[in-house]
Amino acid sequence: MPAAKLLNIFALSTLAVLLCSFAPSQTLALSIRADHLPRQIPNHHGIAKKKKRGLNKRCKPNPSSSSSPPVQGTPAPAPGPVDANLNADNVTPSSSSQLSAATNPPTSISSGPGKLAVAWAMGNDPRLTDIVSTHRVKMIHLWDSEIPDAVKNTGVPVSIMLWSNSQDRVDKFVQFAKPGYASHAYGFNEVNQDGQANMPVAAGVSAWYQYIRPLADQGYTLGSPCTTSAPNGFDWMTEFFNQCGADCHVDEVAIHWYDVHFEDLKAYIDKWAGFGKPMRLTEFACQNFNDLNAQPSMDDIWTFTDQAIQYLEGDQRMMSYAPFGFMTDMSNVVPYNTLFSSDGLSPLGWKYVNGY
Repeated sequence: MPAAKLLNIFALSTLAVLLCSFAPSQTLALSIRADHLPRQIPNHHGIAKKKKRGLNKRCKPNPSSSSSPPVQGTPAPAPGPVDANLNADNVTPSSSSQLSAATNPPTSISSGPGKLAVAWAMGNDPRLTDIVSTHRVKMIHLWDSEIPDAVKNTGVPVSIMLWSNSQDRVDKFVQFAKPGYASHAYGFNEVNQDGQANMPVAAGVSAWYQYIRPLADQGYTLGSPCTTSAPNGFDWMTEFFNQCGADCHVDEVAIHWYDVHFEDLKAYIDKWAGFGKPMRLTEFACQNFNDLNAQPSMDDIWTFTDQAIQYLEGDQRMMSYAPFGFMTDMSNVVPYNTLFSSDGLSPLGWKYVNGY
């Protein structure tokens, strides 16, 4: 073969190798899954010491119709190794359309109707501005009786809380709960739970009439005490209304719910609607407290969130809903439920703040 032809073949082969070396390599986006177990974090501001509230289920849609009995879940497989870099900041749903919406927030946010509320324990954290900027936030719930300046500056209605009937909590509540200080006042936090308010019904009724009921005459809207979503929570509230009597003046019923199946959330709301009052879901998350080794994945949480937002926005009995949590320390709730990233809103936070 002539030397010139050999030289041409060699040159073409070299060029082909060089072109292949510069071609973009394929990457596997979202190949890391959020299936690891939650960290058990010390109690944060006395907010949540949650225990065994739900069934061992996952946050996936029930394949049957809503009129059929809920499908019972099966134990989750043993967890695999945990990636140290895996957190709610960098894990988004595997759907490409959801990924685009989550990781590329809109540059302009439209205002409009919405029922989002914010359960807030972050003081003057400037990220509150990111949350209220869409004008979808209708309420800010505090676990305290003192309103931080950042909350005051939002112009959003605020509910203060008498967390328990302990003397220090009462003294602080009496100091701040003055006419015009807040729009709403709520009773005690998780009255049926050890480590929370943990109050007998009679003590709750007594403290209600002494410290909260008088605020109705000062222009406050009154929200009921809060219970966990354990079965004895509904029993506690039933007896509270029985003992409180006709002059109780509860304007709204506050609900907490932690479980892992959307159909159970719907059933829980239906049950509490039996009190015949407007409701606010002041804490909720996709979290399994019945089996800490069977926690939802990030995709499960996104599926649940899609269902919950659409349902809660459309349920006329529900005045607002406050997901847990807009905070950096999630206590013992699965970290993937966090709505904050290191410098703003997490992708899940953007989902709640911007609606559906």
